[in-house]
Amino acid sequence: MKSPSVGTRDAVTVAGEIFGLKSIAAYRSGLEINTNVTNNDAEEGLRQTLIAGKPVRIANKNLIDYIFLRSLEVAQSYDLPMQIHTGFGDKDLDMRLSNPLHLRAVLEDKRYSKSRIVLLHASYPFSREASYLASVYSQANILQLNQWLGAKKSREVVFSVLRDACIDGDLSVPEAVEAAKDIFARNAIHFYKITPANKVINSHSNLSQNLSGDLAIDVSLVRVMWVDGAGQHRCRAVPKKRFNDVVVKNGVGLAFAVMGFSSQMDGPAEGSGLTAVGETRLVPDLSTLRRIPWNKKDEMVLADMCIKPGEAWEYCPRDVLRRASKILKDEFDLEMNAGFENEFILLKMLKRYVI
Repeated sequence: MKSPSVGTRDAVTVAGEIFGLKSIAAYRSGLEINTNVTNNDAEEGLRQTLIAGKPVRIANKNLIDYIFLRSLEVAQSYDLPMQIHTGFGDKDLDMRLSNPLHLRAVLEDKRYSKSRIVLLHASYPFSREASYLASVYSQANILQLNQWLGAKKSREVVFSVLRDACIDGDLSVPEAVEAAKDIFARNAIHFYKITPANKVINSHSNLSQNLSGDLAIDVSLVRVMWVDGAGQHRCRAVPKKRFNDVVVKNGVGLAFAVMGFSSQMDGPAEGSGLTAVGETRLVPDLSTLRRIPWNKKDEMVLADMCIKPGEAWEYCPRDVLRRASKILKDEFDLEMNAGFENEFILLKMLKRYVI
């Protein structure tokens, strides 16, 4: 294996385009990281992983711990956050090992005292433990759930707390509004050192002036659209510059599990066989790129799901439609046409007089 110093040299060229690193060690061998793991331990772990055959699934603890620590060193050297999945996750994880308290050895190690660790998903159901770590160790930070249900619940809780603070006279209404903006936007923007134009900012600089008020942004977003297995429209919103520079060519990642989401919850339906392990690429079809009429700053584009360039994922809805259309044409000489049936009710205002 290369030494960390050699392995990080090439990172200089891309460090300015990266906003953080992420680890799923909790979902493999757990968060009780051995801070004394050696290069030889990692090499032996890699050898055992490779001779196990395909598909390769890294589960060797020594190898994972080594990768985790080297990644943390790289993140620290470039002042990048290190996101760590904690708490609830894949069905094959051992929940006992995903408790963030297991990270104490890492947090106590002086080599990583200047790191910026983010505990993802609020470490649920270990949120209290995560809160304790964040209050004791300056390196530890908590990021709330990013799924729709988590965001909804977070807003409800924050609203309740800020409302009570206003009623009790602890905060004025304008102060509560500013606190909400910090919690849901500004803190993350400042922590990850990004501007609305998707550029790195100095950690000591103030937020851009256009973040005040309603946090309006100058750069438009592109909503990369797909339809999930439940027939719901979903999207990944990408800054326009990143869309042009990266997504047009390489697409944007999407976990397999998302196609298994039901209409009742943001989680894969039981029996779908789809998990958060592995991802497909949402590759935009530029012929469908349109400006959104009700939001002129945003655009939308339909996307194909590919497992590699030019090869559609078996669950890609657009490719399924193409294959079905081809069968109809080749075997039955039929062509499929689609239309919309808009149903509506006309109401008439009636005045009623009470005598």
